Amino acid sequence: MPLLDAICDYIEANVAGLTEGTNLFKSFMPPTPDACVVLYEYAGSLGAYTFGAGGANPERPKIQVVVRDTTYSAARTTIESVYTLLDGKTAVTLAGTVYQGIFA
Repeated sequence: MPLLDAICDYIEANVAGLTEGTNLFKSFMPPTPDACVVLYEYAGSLGAYTFGAGGANPERPKIQVVVRDTTYSAARTTIESVYTLLDGKTAVTLAGTVYQGIFA
């Protein structure tokens, strides 16, 4: 499963009030609703180079989480919920992919 799909599913399952396609979106911020969260994937760091054939070559993908709301405090509350969920996770498996770490 692609990174944005996995993270989107994880956020939807763990942050109350966020529903994909309603107020949680991937790669595009629609004009409505006023309150929404959007995930964008962008170029991460280079993969780790390893010695020998068949060795692990971990990728380092990155995402950006953008929140829009009618007030600063409402947007801040939402982003803090997402930040708390994601930051500092280690050895987490999302949709069959093991992520060594998720850091905000």
